[in-house]
Amino acid sequence: VTDIDSDRGLAFIAGRQRAIPVLLTRGGLGLTRGGLGLAAARRVTVDARLEQAASGIRLIDPAVVRSEAATLTAAAIVDAGDILDPHQIGRRLELAARVQGGGSRDGRLQLSMTSHGVQLEAEVRRPEHLDPAVLVGAVVRVRGVIAAASPPHLVVASPADVEIVARAQRPAARSGTSLTTAASIQALSADEAAAGHPVHLIARVTAYDPAWTVLFVNDDTRGIFVFTTSLEHPMPPVRPGDCVEIAGETAPGEFAPTIAARQLTIRQRGELPRARPVTLDQLLSAREDSQFVEIAGVVRSAGRDQKHHLALEIVNARERIPAFVPAFDGIAMPAGLGAGAVVRLQGVDRAPDRRRCRGAGRSVPTAGQHDRPPARF
Repeated sequence: VTDIDSDRGLAFIAGRQRAIPVLLTRGGLGLTRGGLGLAAARRVTVDARLEQAASGIRLIDPAVVRSEAATLTAAAIVDAGDILDPHQIGRRLELAARVQGGGSRDGRLQLSMTSHGVQLEAEVRRPEHLDPAVLVGAVVRVRGVIAAASPPHLVVASPADVEIVARAQRPAARSGTSLTTAASIQALSADEAAAGHPVHLIARVTAYDPAWTVLFVNDDTRGIFVFTTSLEHPMPPVRPGDCVEIAGETAPGEFAPTIAARQLTIRQRGELPRARPVTLDQLLSAREDSQFVEIAGVVRSAGRDQKHHLALEIVNARERIPAFVPAFDGIAMPAGLGAGAVVRLQGVDRAPDRRRCRGAGRSVPTAGQHDRPPARF
């Protein structure tokens, strides 16, 4: 048993090949045979029914038929990209990440973190001695069990499993006046943004992907990324072009300061702004991170990924540019959009992650935001 959460009726057991979640029925730990129960670090034999869920196979209606003392397996040290693998669900992992935001929910500390372009959430039990204000902006080494792979969610047993590797060097606090433009937020240094200055922004959605919890907005000054896992309410059904009002705090981000949203409301439906044409060199410079831009290229491959995106690889001069259109499930592939097609893409640039791929990643808001350009392209 790698982890057990009786409050939420969930446990994880890991074998040699893989781990699997166990849904505890009403009464949870009491529904066992011979007085045996589940507890972290015990080796168990469980009778249960298999059930196929959206996240994969899980066990339901469990009964423990054997339980013996064992040693909890040491957490495996992984890179951020590894936690996206659904086969890691239920396993104890350890990784380093930067804390972007934090808050309490149901007596637990909820942390939004990033590591090499991957966004993940961590839930820390019994966080009495952890101050989220101290953690925001810090690089931490965290150990826990992966409870979900999309978006990645890490369950941390106690504050002892959160180790600060590098603290944010915060300058003197600013006044309580809210920052009201994307440009004023991104003018902050990473350490200044980590101080959590209040934000009140009205902007237009340029890209939203619920599968990856990715939201970009653009006001009259520039575009910016928004963390939505920090919201104090369910995410509204936003779509590209919507005018939204956001209240929250600044966060350091990985490439530039961002927003950790607390409240987000849709003011009115609308249309996307006009994308700004850019060159390949501009795209690769990372100066266009979070901006709504347009670039032309030749399709090298097109298909669907496991998260129902239309996944494209575009070639422009010497570089390959991956691009993704969210919520593409059930939509027919646009005619002529195959290898060799010359296209013009409009979407939000995501600063390149040089560790995992060469080039720039781009989020295309909708399937309608690509087309065949005139012959001059």
